[in-house]
Amino acid sequence: MKRTDVMEIIKLCRNIDETARDVYAKLSNLADDKELSAFWAKMSQEEAEHISFWKRTELFEVFSDMPNLFEKPKEVITDLTNALSRSRSLLSQCEENCSIQNSFTLAYRMEFYLLHPAFEVLFHLLGPLAGGTNPEDEYESHISQFIDMFNKHCHVTPELELLSETLHRLWKENKQLALQSTHDDLTEVLNRRGFFTLSIQFAYLAQRTKSTLAIMMIDLDHFKSINDNYGHSVGDLVLKKTASIIKKELRTSDIVGRYGGEEFIVLLSQTKNGATVNIAEKIRKAIENNPPEGIPLKVSIGFAERVMGQQVREEYMELIKRADKALYVAKNAGRNKTVEYTSEKE
Repeated sequence: MKRTDVMEIIKLCRNIDETARDVYAKLSNLADDKELSAFWAKMSQEEAEHISFWKRTELFEVFSDMPNLFEKPKEVITDLTNALSRSRSLLSQCEENCSIQNSFTLAYRMEFYLLHPAFEVLFHLLGPLAGGTNPEDEYESHISQFIDMFNKHCHVTPELELLSETLHRLWKENKQLALQSTHDDLTEVLNRRGFFTLSIQFAYLAQRTKSTLAIMMIDLDHFKSINDNYGHSVGDLVLKKTASIIKKELRTSDIVGRYGGEEFIVLLSQTKNGATVNIAEKIRKAIENNPPEGIPLKVSIGFAERVMGQQVREEYMELIKRADKALYVAKNAGRNKTVEYTSEKE
C-alpha cells in the first residue's frame, strides 16, 4: 500500500473530525438550553482531542510498508471524501433550523460519518505508535453520552430510536472488524499481519530517533506433548494464558504478536542497555512460575537488538532473522533459556 494513500486517508479523517468539532461548537453557540450548550461544547472538545491524535500520527511521516491495511485504499479515499463534503454541508444547516430535534438529527448524521471503518482501523493500529490519548478508548462512551442526552431532550420517534441502535451497532461492528483483521482470535494478541503492519512503523520511528529496537522470539518448549497428553482444547487455553502473561510483563510501548503455532514475537521500542535480556528473563520466569492451566511449561527465548540505519525495512527483517537464529541456539542448548544474538552464532 502506498504511503501517499495512507497519508491521504489520515488527512481526510482529520478533516472530518475538524468539521465535527466546528459543527458541535456551532450547535453549542446556538443552543438556548444551558445543559445542551455545555453538552455540545463537550462534544466539540472531544473532537478536538481526536484531531490531536491525527496530528501526532502525521508528525511521523513514516507510513510506508503497510501491507493490506486497506484492501481498496482508493475506495476508502473516495468514501471519506464524500463523507467530508456531506459533513461540511451540516455547518450551514445548523443555522437554518436550530431546534433541539433538528440539532440532534444533524449530530446523528455527523456521528454516522465519523463511524466510517477507516477511523477505527487507524485508531486501533496507530494508537500505540501515536501515544497520548487514543480516541478508540473513549469512543463508546462518546456515543453513549450522545444517545443519553438525545433521549433526555427529544421526543424519541421509532425512526430516531432506530438511528440510535444503528450508531451503537456500527461502532461495535467496526471495532470487531478491526480486531478480526489484525488480531489472533485465540490469544487476542496481534496476528502476523497486524504485528508487521504496526511494528514496521516502530522501526521507522526508531531510525528517526536513533533509538535501539529489539525483537524477541518466544517459543513454547515441548508444546506438542501438551496437545498429545491433554488435548488441543487445553493446548489452546495454555496458548491464551501464555499470551496474557507475556503482555503483562511488557511496557505499554511494546507490542506482541502470535508468529505462528506456539511461537510469539515481541517488539521492544527504545530499549536501554541490558533491558531486553531482563524483560526476556522476566517473561521466561513468569511463565515457568505460573504454569498455565496448572500444566508445567517452559519457554525458549531468542532476541536481537540494533539501531536502524537507512535501509529500515531490510534491516528490520534482518533483525527478526537474527532473533530467530538466537531462538534456534536456545532450543539446541537445552531449551528454557534466553539467548542474545551475536555474529558468532551464525
